[in-house]
Amino acid sequence: MLSHTTMASIMIPALERQGWLITHQPLRMLWYGIESQLDLAANSTSHRSITIAIYPPHDDSGVPPLTCFLGQALVTQAILGRLDPMCTLYCALDRAIFTALFVAPLRDLLRSAYQMRFIVVDATQEEAIQWIPAQAPAQSLNWS
Repeated sequence: MLSHTTMASIMIPALERQGWLITHQPLRMLWYGIESQLDLAANSTSHRSITIAIYPPHDDSGVPPLTCFLGQALVTQAILGRLDPMCTLYCALDRAIFTALFVAPLRDLLRSAYQMRFIVVDATQEEAIQWIPAQAPAQSLNWS
């Protein structure tokens, strides 16, 4: 698994090569006394704004489970939506982790139910190889 520092060192030039200007590293947010932080924030020439949460997070005590990271991403996404509704949050993950943990049903559930977006990173290419957008919420099943 790539370290947080390695992922950040890959993400910054990868985003810059794709036309993004890094505006914050990290981006700190405060909403009603709740502090939250994202690893990167960037703007494009087309006036789009994104923020990036990198997995694994920087944590001296070890790597938390992916479910903790995703939970924190959802809280941060909700706060970001209140502070800057035009800014989009992406979760950046190494390709090996993404492939192992995000099988299609789980990936699609997170994309539709929680509007999560992902960036898949290839360490050998040092590139963001896939941007996975959110998808429209799925219709709930009618059990009657």
